Amino acid sequence: MLAIYTAFMNPALGITGPVAGFIMSFAGVPLAYLLAALLVC
Repeated sequence: MLAIYTAFMNPALGITGPVAGFIMSFAGVPLAYLLAALLVC
């Protein structure tokens, strides 16, 4: 079970981290928090 979790979690973090950084660098930090909240809901 842990291997499956790791197999999906590592690529997800590898994609979302740089995307969030890109959003924060151009649009500002508050927009990144808003987008993250919308993705969770």
